[in-house]
Amino acid sequence: MSTINTNDADKRPSFIGALIGIGFLCFMMFAQIFLLGEDWVTHISLIFAIVVCAIIALVSGFSWQDIQKGILYGCEIAMLPMLILMMVGVLVASWIASGTIPSLIYYGS
Repeated sequence: MSTINTNDADKRPSFIGALIGIGFLCFMMFAQIFLLGEDWVTHISLIFAIVVCAIIALVSGFSWQDIQKGILYGCEIAMLPMLILMMVGVLVASWIASGTIPSLIYYGS
């Protein structure tokens, strides 16, 4: 597991920069849900928000290598929960396909 240097941890974007990033993400999600509807892919809104946050980080003095380290560190932390959720999804899907859950619903009600 990689760690972030203490010098990198001391750097932080300004409060206004962080507010702009979070506000833009909220705006994009609002636009996705209420303005664009189901025809628009959610991932595109998230990619736009990531680009804006990366630009804010670059303006705040982070190098591109610092941003990449942060992205990889976040992915590293999220890997185990994602694997657990995928395994639970596979298990539930196999139970549904084999008839276990439908039979529990039928005999349980």
